[in-house]
Amino acid sequence: MPEGPSDKSMVGYRFAEDMTSRCAVCAHYQAGDGAGECEKVAGMIRADTTCTMHEPAGQPEDIMLSVESIAK
Repeated sequence: MPEGPSDKSMVGYRFAEDMTSRCAVCAHYQAGDGAGECEKVAGMIRADTTCTMHEPAGQPEDIMLSVESIAK
């Protein structure tokens, strides 16, 4: 039986110091109004956070373009 989303405390949910590992550039993140959602982590998810479930979305060039747009 598949497991549901993990609790934030179980996956080290925290502020991301490295812009390339933020939820905003993760394959599991789905942006929303204000906070977004994650396929792997339960609850509202901020784009500037990360966790141990992070998996980069797209190619490295795509990630850097996303990071640059967040930084503006």
